[in-house]
Amino acid sequence: MIYFAFSAWPCSAWDQNPVIITGTGSFGSGSNQLNEPRDVAIDNYFNIYVSDAFNHRIQKYINGSTSGITLTSGGGSGPSQVNYPTGLWIDPDGNLYVTDYFNCRVMKYNNISFASLSIPIVGQAVAGVPLSWYGVQRNVDLSTLSNDWSECYRGTYAAALNETILTSILNACNKGQLLLACRPVNTSLLTVAAMGLRADVLFNCSSSSSCTHAANGVGWYYSNNYSWGFVSNNDTVSRNPCDTTQANPSYGLCWYTGQLSGGLQCGANILSPLNYTNFERIIYHS
Repeated sequence: MIYFAFSAWPCSAWDQNPVIITGTGSFGSGSNQLNEPRDVAIDNYFNIYVSDAFNHRIQKYINGSTSGITLTSGGGSGPSQVNYPTGLWIDPDGNLYVTDYFNCRVMKYNNISFASLSIPIVGQAVAGVPLSWYGVQRNVDLSTLSNDWSECYRGTYAAALNETILTSILNACNKGQLLLACRPVNTSLLTVAAMGLRADVLFNCSSSSSCTHAANGVGWYYSNNYSWGFVSNNDTVSRNPCDTTQANPSYGLCWYTGQLSGGLQCGANILSPLNYTNFERIIYHS
């Protein structure tokens, strides 16, 4: 027991036996489960709010309840969505603020204690840099890129993007927004480029031949042992491990990952080992 002395009382005892408010001891996405909870806030009515990071949601627990109500509508960048929420704070007026980590923004939800629980709550971004490009860009002049972006990786197509190299790249390119691009060596314009939220750019398609993840007008795919790249919005792909049969190849980019070296696409340019050193991959982050 831990004892505290106060002037009004001889002593008080702290109960060392905690009460579990919610959670089962293992991760999950049920109403009584969490997956990496990052922060807690309590409103004036003793309702509890939890940022459930890996479930990409905000949970509300009505005073005394062990089952949470999901306030947001799933992982994403929309006004009713969050992507790996972390910190929470409720101001004196009852507004909830959420640090929306992978969306690089802070969201505000007005009068959270009385928000409708029948529909996802809609917030407004009060901080963060929005994506300035929509869709795949061609022949890009880097002077059009805002100062919030900085180069974090550059290397020729000859370099193998094995797991060790990818880990090093992603540790260096560690911010919430990524831009993938390519071009011939010693040229200034990017042949093809696209930007997106980190979670979208790194959407894991494993070795699926047809998987893409559409976000910000780009169809993204990633695997650390197959291929990494993009196509225009909802264009179909046939990865093996890269795709050379796209409807709009000039809007595509594909890099081999894993044990394969080089590869393979920079816009309309389908490369071979003979010219891998003539083209370079570039990544920016913001």
